[in-house]
Amino acid sequence: MLYVTFVNTATGANLGVWSWNGIGPWAQVGFTAALAANESVRSVLAANTDLFAVTALITGTGDDTVTTHSLYYFDSTNFVDAGIQDAAIGLPNSVAYDGSNYWFTAGADILTGTTADAIDVDLTAPSAFFGGVTNLAPSAVCAFTTRDGTVYDYNASWSAASSVFENYRDTDYAFGLPAYVDYGTKQALLVPTRVYPRSSSDVSPAGGYLEFDAFGFNAATAEANENYDLVADAINFSISLDGLSVRSIVAFNNDTLFALTDGNGLWSDHFSAGSWSGWRRE
Repeated sequence: MLYVTFVNTATGANLGVWSWNGIGPWAQVGFTAALAANESVRSVLAANTDLFAVTALITGTGDDTVTTHSLYYFDSTNFVDAGIQDAAIGLPNSVAYDGSNYWFTAGADILTGTTADAIDVDLTAPSAFFGGVTNLAPSAVCAFTTRDGTVYDYNASWSAASSVFENYRDTDYAFGLPAYVDYGTKQALLVPTRVYPRSSSDVSPAGGYLEFDAFGFNAATAEANENYDLVADAINFSISLDGLSVRSIVAFNNDTLFALTDGNGLWSDHFSAGSWSGWRRE
């Protein structure tokens, strides 16, 4: 089943979540309680066969505008309260499941819970502005990226932060939504770098992505693989994604990768017969 959010391009009105089974017509997915007048669906996220919907509620005007966020899970019929309602948190933009807990990144906040209907803010999380999270399956380790060029991991407890990763001009990267791929002989954590304005005088550089050997990954001691040979090779990387602002990388079935860039299209990389094809623009 495919789930997407739609917006009316003519009016800007949010049309909610719709599903498609690959055969019949699209069907709208409802909420058990009607959304508020100024509440709109921003995204759908999935982990551990569970589907979540993220909404934003905007109240006030001008300098008094306030945006809060809510999280709902799909109970196979409707979207139901997942435990986060009208919360003063960042927009939940990614989710992972470590075998016991769900983990969401939401700006400066981390959300977690053991079941889809009991998600709450993790008050033990490090102080950082997070870019995304991925689970290094089949382990219970989750890797979290930040907008400050660091990485954390959670494995029963929070790790210390990694060192700050920089480009060749010693400018700190900002990381987007990461991906993990295990293709049998190697395991790779791919961390996209993107142009991100941390302040008016601090804009992070574009560098494609950093890759890490994910076997036994420990953020506190992690070092990027400068050979870029885990899912491509150095030449392919240099003529494809190197120097681009990459918003996110997504892995499917441990043999297909997609990289979504800011303004330079969608790229893919495929594993077959023991090797990766290298990045190619779609």
